[in-house]
Amino acid sequence: MRPGQGAARRAPRNALSRRRAFVRPTQGGRRGVASGLTTPGRCRPRPRRHCVRAPQPRPPACEDAIVNPSARRILQHSGLPELVKAVSNRHRPGTRPNVFLMATPRSGSTWLMELIWSQPGFKCCDEPLNLRRPAVRRASRIASWREMESAAGAAKIERYFRAICDGRLHSVDALPSRGKYHRFRTDRIVFKLLHGAESRLGALAADCNARVVVLLRHPIAVSLSRKEFPRLDAFRNSVVSTRFDAGQLALADRVLADGSELEKGVLAWCFQNALVLQGRQPDWTVVSYEQLVLDPEPLVAQLVERLQLPDPARIFAHLTEAAGNKGMSDPNTQQLLAEQAAGRLAHKQALVEKWRARVTPEQETAAMALLDAFGLDAYRAGRLLPTPRYWIGGAPPALA
Repeated sequence: MRPGQGAARRAPRNALSRRRAFVRPTQGGRRGVASGLTTPGRCRPRPRRHCVRAPQPRPPACEDAIVNPSARRILQHSGLPELVKAVSNRHRPGTRPNVFLMATPRSGSTWLMELIWSQPGFKCCDEPLNLRRPAVRRASRIASWREMESAAGAAKIERYFRAICDGRLHSVDALPSRGKYHRFRTDRIVFKLLHGAESRLGALAADCNARVVVLLRHPIAVSLSRKEFPRLDAFRNSVVSTRFDAGQLALADRVLADGSELEKGVLAWCFQNALVLQGRQPDWTVVSYEQLVLDPEPLVAQLVERLQLPDPARIFAHLTEAAGNKGMSDPNTQQLLAEQAAGRLAHKQALVEKWRARVTPEQETAAMALLDAFGLDAYRAGRLLPTPRYWIGGAPPALA
C-alpha cells in the first residue's frame, strides 16, 4: 500500500462525500481521489461557472400600468389605494362653493376639470358615478345604471355625495402620485360628472353647495371618439324615459334597432344633454369645448366670476396643456395637442374640425336630425360651432 492510499480510501464515507471528493483526471495523468491528496500538477479542479442573471423588469409606475389583470384586481380589492387616498388628504368644507362639471364623455371634461382644479384649495373627484369602477360601486352601494335612476338610487347618491363633501369618504379621490395638483389640505371639490344624476342635478348641487358648469361639444365629434355607450338602455328603459314624449321614444327605438354606431352615439348625447338642459337654472354656466379652444378669454372670465376662482392667471397659464387622459385620444389628436402645447399649432380650428373628414354630408344630416327631434338647439347640421346662444361674449366666428 502506497503512503496516503489508506487515508484516501477512508475519507469518503457516503455517496455525497464520494462525489465531492472525486476529481477528474488531467490529460495523460492518472485518476486522483481525495482532494488535496493527489500529486501536485497531475490534476486540476474544474473551473467555476459564473451565472449571469437576466435583467429584471422595472416595477410599474402606477396601478394602471400593471399588465397582469389578476394583479390589478388583487390591488383593487386589497383596499390599499383607498387607504393611501384617505391619509393623503384632509378635506374640510369651506365657505366658497364646490363645482359640478357635467359633460358627456370625450367632451374635453378632463381638460376643464384640471383648469378648475389648478385653483387654490381644490381637489378633484373624477367620475364619482361611473359604475364601471369597483370603488364607485362599493362606495355608492349602487349596482346598476337603472338603479341609479330610481328613487332608491337617488337617496344613495345623496348620502354618497354628502360623505364626499364632508371629507369622510376618499375612495374616489385621485391618487397622490397621479394627481396633477394634489394638495394635502383642501376646502373645495370639483366633481367631473359624466354618468348619472342629470335629472336631479339642481337638487344635488344645492345639497352640496355646488355651482353647476355644463360643458357641451359637437355630438358627432363626441360620438366618433367614444367606444361604447353604456347607458343607452338605462335612458330608454328607466324612470327617466318618462321625461320624453312618445315620438322621441319611438325614434330612439328605431335607432337602437337599426341605427349606425354614429347615430347611437348621437342618441346617447341627446338623452343626456336633454335631461340636463331641461332642468337648467339661471345660475348655471353652459360652455362649449369649441369656445374653450378658439376663444377662451370670455369663457374663463365668466367661470372666474361665477365659481369664485381666485387665480385666473394660473388658468390661462395652463390652457395649452393637454389633459391627463390625452392617451385616450387618437394619434392625430395627440399630435395636434402636442403642437398646441409647444406653441406650434398655427390654426386652432384643426382641433374642432378634424371629425368632419370621417363622415359624409348624408351621415351628418341624419345624425343631426336627432337633435331637432329632441328639441336641442346647441348645434346645427353643416356647422362646426355651437349656436350664438351657447357662445359667451358674442357670436361665434364664421366657420363653416
